[in-house]
Amino acid sequence: MIPNASPMLDISVAGVTDFVKDPLYQGEVTFGLDPRVPLQSRIKGCQLFSSEGLKSVIPLNRVHYYQLTLCLAGRTTATLSLSNYELHRNMVYFSFPGQTNQFPRLDPELRTLSIAFTQDFYLTGEQPLMMLYKYPFLQYDGVPAFELTEAQAMAVAAELHRLNEVYTSDYPLREEVLRLGISQMLHTANHRYGQLRFENQHEFATAGTVLTNRFIYLICQHHLHQRRIADYADMLAVIPNHLNETVKHTTGKTCSELIKTMMVLEAKIMLRQTDRSVSEIANELNFQDLSHFTKYFKKYTQLTPVEFRRLT
Repeated sequence: MIPNASPMLDISVAGVTDFVKDPLYQGEVTFGLDPRVPLQSRIKGCQLFSSEGLKSVIPLNRVHYYQLTLCLAGRTTATLSLSNYELHRNMVYFSFPGQTNQFPRLDPELRTLSIAFTQDFYLTGEQPLMMLYKYPFLQYDGVPAFELTEAQAMAVAAELHRLNEVYTSDYPLREEVLRLGISQMLHTANHRYGQLRFENQHEFATAGTVLTNRFIYLICQHHLHQRRIADYADMLAVIPNHLNETVKHTTGKTCSELIKTMMVLEAKIMLRQTDRSVSEIANELNFQDLSHFTKYFKKYTQLTPVEFRRLT
């Protein structure tokens, strides 16, 4: 169980459509409803979409919803919560509220199907929120991307296509069908996740990976106010040297490097996704003044905040 998880689930229904609308799309969309068209039949808090029509790059963003994506063909690299993953056929990856992600380049051959939903949409029936907490791939200390068996991938693909037919229909109980379909696919993924852990695959099973993922979770939560390794070591009940060595072994980066990376990512997200002034962002990130923030940002990006905002 990760600490202080509930604040991450305070999300808005609008978050789903915020992701799939322009400017990320440039072509025709045949799976799900075209996200550029504000149709009255759109279901609040749930959206199906595919890689069809997506631009070749998905820039850095912070997710405000849950998402399941199945890769049918092609390959791509994704950065999910500071960790890099190579995605390919039969892999499934998950996004959850608060997670940062980025896709630097999408393979032209990439084919994916996705369903995104908010907590409010899913929150129905018998303790669904507790069920979401149970899935390790929807938590920071889990692995958000892994490979399904061929049979499992085919089953998830078939279910996504079935839900697409329901989603685009006028069936009066389609929201209930969508929730049941989401639950079924989550259970399938969870079964495979358990198989992989039982097979002792290193990225699922080691204590070092768990500690590193918990550290990443904590810096995502506290980087605005906590920048000392010792503070995070105290939260995790380990000594700083052990934490730093473990994180370095798992990620190839030191704790300090990951904290700095998170600071730069936060600045990029604010510059790209908000209308706050650079001075306001510097203040929110707890820099002593605008000049210090500008020098810090340029050191790690080779651009000033104003230049970065202009280019994105």
